[in-house]
Amino acid sequence: MAKGKSGKEKQDNVYNEFQRVIRQSKYDGPTMVEQIIAKTESDKIIHAKRLEQKPPQPFISHYNPDNPLNGSGSWSKSQWEVYKEKVKADKVIANQLAKQQKIDEQKRENL
Repeated sequence: MAKGKSGKEKQDNVYNEFQRVIRQSKYDGPTMVEQIIAKTESDKIIHAKRLEQKPPQPFISHYNPDNPLNGSGSWSKSQWEVYKEKVKADKVIANQLAKQQKIDEQKRENL
């Protein structure tokens, strides 16, 4: 005969191991899963209280309709030309204002 445990003895050992785990869990208290579930429920309540106290955030849109990247991929050549002319005109105006400000500053210094 082969040495070792028979099928019945192996089955009894497995059954006894399950029974030992069940008895031990009764004395240990809640399992880790039960603890996590309870903690999650308490955290939800705390989070809800914090949201009530927090003032609402204003909505800030970062969309700029003058940005050429918004839809510029479908622009025709004439639309690009209009945009480039507008940018050049804006630069000319900005340069003129900067020159005027320098002249005004020099006049103030001379007084």
